[in-house]
Amino acid sequence: MNHPRPASVHRVVIALGANLGEPIRQLADARATLQDWAMPNGSVLASSLYLSQPLDCPEGSPPFYNAAVAFDYLGDAFSLLERTRELELAFGRQPHAPRHSPRMLDLDLLLFGNECICTPSLIIPHPRLLERRFALEPLCEVWRQETIPAINWRLDDLRHHSRTLHQAIEVLELDWSDGCARIAIDQ
Repeated sequence: MNHPRPASVHRVVIALGANLGEPIRQLADARATLQDWAMPNGSVLASSLYLSQPLDCPEGSPPFYNAAVAFDYLGDAFSLLERTRELELAFGRQPHAPRHSPRMLDLDLLLFGNECICTPSLIIPHPRLLERRFALEPLCEVWRQETIPAINWRLDDLRHHSRTLHQAIEVLELDWSDGCARIAIDQ
C-alpha cells in the first residue's frame, strides 16, 4: 500500500517583479500574500526594493521594480508554482501575453530548499538566475546560507558575478511593505 509522503518544510526564495499599474503597491501586496504562505513562526525575509531596466522586453517597456522574499514553506515545489501562477493572475497578469511583456506582477521561484528540479513545467534553481542581476542582488540579501544549492556557488562569488552583468539597477528604500519607496542608493 502506498502512503503519501508527508509534506516537508523547505526554505524558498521567490523573485517579485512588476512594471505596470502601481508596481510598488503590487509588490507590497504580493509580499504580504507570500508571508501568509510561510510556516507559522517561520522566518520571512524580504530584500530591498530594486529598480531595473527591462531585460529582453519590447522596446519602450517601463522599468521594473524587483525584490525577493525568502520563507519556510510546507509543501512541494509544484504546489508552490501553482499558487504563484494563481497570484499573478489575481493581480491581472495576462496568461497569453507575449513572453517578456510588461506585467502587473511576475513571480519566479528561484530556489526551493536544496532541491534541483528539471521538468517541462519547473526548473529549480531558476534557469536564468545567473543571467539576471535584478534577481541575483535581492537573492543575495535574503539567502542566509554560505552557498547557493544546486549551483554550488558561494554567496560572495554570486555577488561578484552579479556585478559583472552590466545591468543597471537602483536600490530603493529598504522598507517597502507599505507600498512607498524612495531612491536611497544609485548603483
